[in-house]
Amino acid sequence: MAPRPIRFADWLLDQSGNRGILIDLGVAIDFEEEDSVISDEARTGSRFFQSCEILDYLTDLAEGEDPPPHDYLDDLEAFFNLVSFCFFKYKPDGTDRSQTDKARLIVEGWDSEDPKVALDAKNMLFTPARRYRQKVLQLIGQSWGEACKTLFKEFLEWVWRIQEEKGRLVQEYIDAQEELERMKEQLKARGIEPDPKVFEPAKESIFSPLFNQSDDHYVQVLKIFDKAIDSVVKSTPVPEPTRLINVFGLGASSGKRRRTQSIAPSRNGPPVKVVCISPEAPAS
Repeated sequence: MAPRPIRFADWLLDQSGNRGILIDLGVAIDFEEEDSVISDEARTGSRFFQSCEILDYLTDLAEGEDPPPHDYLDDLEAFFNLVSFCFFKYKPDGTDRSQTDKARLIVEGWDSEDPKVALDAKNMLFTPARRYRQKVLQLIGQSWGEACKTLFKEFLEWVWRIQEEKGRLVQEYIDAQEELERMKEQLKARGIEPDPKVFEPAKESIFSPLFNQSDDHYVQVLKIFDKAIDSVVKSTPVPEPTRLINVFGLGASSGKRRRTQSIAPSRNGPPVKVVCISPEAPAS
């Protein structure tokens, strides 16, 4: 099941320890395992969460070109955009960032109706040489903590590697098609009709080398999140142990009402919890 679209309103977060819930599957694609081709999906998600590749093919410069089908890698990039939405529009306590908060500038333009504006805004993060990326990571660390900063950095780098690999495969395909066209023209110039079977377009996706690694891709992304969750859990302060003292020397079975109070720890020991036994009768 490939969900369409992926956006902030389609996710419900449960209590700690439980999985999130994906809703609004009205435009999902349901396909069987043996299906080799998934048809193009016109509704490719809300602008804010669309992948850079989808936006690239929606610009005026790409007008008339056939975009590749929306695939699971676009969905994983949409998850990255969802993480960005949370980090830069909200504080860790769940409240909205103020309209003057600099964090909002990072995702400014991501939801523009003009795909080129949205693409240019998102591409600011995917330029390694720019100081912009370092400022973004610094901001996340200051507001969300080091674990979230590392998560964002690793997820960003993963998405960037996928984008680069897709770009390389697209360029290889374009170069191959141009070479085939030159060969066809050379044959025609010699009075030879090109064999359609030889020059028939390949049926498998140009991204097949990536799709063959789909299981690994999901594992890689999940590991990024598991690592961050583990880091947060380990950094959570553990309550200090306490010592119990019964000041009147009466046992717990005396039937008296008990009152507890913590006092400052001794120099070499844990805090002391004093158990005071009240002379009052036990509550009914």
